[in-house]
Amino acid sequence: MARHPAETPLYRSRTVVIDGAPIHTADFGGTGTPVVLVHGLGGSHVNWLRLAPELAKRARIVAMDLPGFGLSPVGHGVRFEDQVRAVTSFIGTMFGGERPVVVGASMGGAISATVANLRPDLVRGVALVCPALPGLGFGSRAAVLPLRQALAFATALGPGGDRVLRARLLRSGPERAVRDLLSLTCADSSRIPEAIVAAHVALAAKRSGQPWYGTAFRDAGRSMPRALARGGPVETALRNLSVPGVWAHGERDRIVPCALARETPCSPTLRLEILEGIGHVPQLESPAALQSLIEPLL
Repeated sequence: MARHPAETPLYRSRTVVIDGAPIHTADFGGTGTPVVLVHGLGGSHVNWLRLAPELAKRARIVAMDLPGFGLSPVGHGVRFEDQVRAVTSFIGTMFGGERPVVVGASMGGAISATVANLRPDLVRGVALVCPALPGLGFGSRAAVLPLRQALAFATALGPGGDRVLRARLLRSGPERAVRDLLSLTCADSSRIPEAIVAAHVALAAKRSGQPWYGTAFRDAGRSMPRALARGGPVETALRNLSVPGVWAHGERDRIVPCALARETPCSPTLRLEILEGIGHVPQLESPAALQSLIEPLL
């Protein structure tokens, strides 16, 4: 278990080896029910900096960086199915047999739902935060992205997208890249304290030097359409979940529209809660509201 020199008072930075592959974690401490926080596409442990310290007052909180993201190298792969295996192994290894609550955001929500459905013996409960959903991208269910961002996303997943991503970050700089992303994913990015923004900028600067920076985003993103296909693993998981769960969705989510969340069939064990006036990242924009939904699972 390696220690990283850059830590904040909020958490301890550690790398653990799971199935022979290093996984970076942010350990926020706490006691009680373990909780694993799983970020989305292009995200990292810093996405949880507002929520995790509050949850740590009632539970044992660990945020993992998925393979290829944050401070975790690619490991055994970054495709959706690789991420499902990595999260399954992580939660099965970390807590000495104690079942955690798994909290997943966006792509991490789709991963978490799939893990909980495939291995309910490993999971105490699941909280989905604006999860990626089947049907996303079609008709009225399409993400409501400004044209510039929509084209940028499509380009990043296309041929040479990894080089385009790196060039764009170097051209704009990490601070502009982070602020543009927060403006897109939040209903009101001014709700996020500057210290939290600064943590995202610092990690973005560090990530820009990783050789897998662009390829991890590209390859993970390319794997999502199959995962989200009709009858695929995410739709199956949402319909068949047997563990207790809550699904929090921002009413002003432009990435995964709230209308799609309302229409998506799900298991009776999973309760949908709409967060009014909130975008795609409630963990950053409205952590107290999200905390109140997660704590009953502990």
